[in-house]
Amino acid sequence: DVVCLGSSDRAPNVSEILSSLEDPATNLGVNLLGLPLEDRPFFFSQLIAGLQALRVRTGRPHWIVLDEAHHMLPQSWGHAISVLPRKLGETIVVTVRPDHVSPAVLGPINVIFAVGHSPEVTLRQFAGVVAQPLIWPHDLAYEPGRLIAWLVGDGRLPFALEPQPCRAARIRHHRKYAEGNLRHHSFYFRGPDGRQNLRAQNLGIFCQIAEGIDEQTWSFHLHRNDYSR
Repeated sequence: DVVCLGSSDRAPNVSEILSSLEDPATNLGVNLLGLPLEDRPFFFSQLIAGLQALRVRTGRPHWIVLDEAHHMLPQSWGHAISVLPRKLGETIVVTVRPDHVSPAVLGPINVIFAVGHSPEVTLRQFAGVVAQPLIWPHDLAYEPGRLIAWLVGDGRLPFALEPQPCRAARIRHHRKYAEGNLRHHSFYFRGPDGRQNLRAQNLGIFCQIAEGIDEQTWSFHLHRNDYSR
């Protein structure tokens, strides 16, 4: 089981996170939706110091997974080198934009998995950040159901592999879309003449606004395929 701290309405604090991890049986998920994007790098710098101290004392947490790492450790954050440990240890960094993550974080990484339709683009973004030469095999390309792996620094070329399917269903970002704040990805009901500017920052607000708008506004966005986009 996973204990979750934080929500779209409340950001967790470092003390409660570290206290929860004192129990060796606890798998902890930390939700930062309630924390503004600009505050997340500083929050993480405080948290990682506590996590490293806990690891020295107890050996836990065994693994740290940083989802949307470009939000917590952006390339533009100039304090990464001074506040982060030289190596994060057993850590999985997940991001859609490797070129937006701090080089101080990507530099020590030794295994890369690229998923999606453009694995070469993903690996070249990573290689550009860490100044690592990348030779792409001429016969390597995206295949449905497979991903590309690169063992950085061992001299091997990137290669394809077939991942084992997960035993449990996963719906990534389900709560974020339903209850969170999508900010610049929000939907706007404007209508055919652009007189309205009704912002729906998540699915719950979208449904509330949709019940109250007029048929003309709803049809306008429907015929433009705005909802499916």
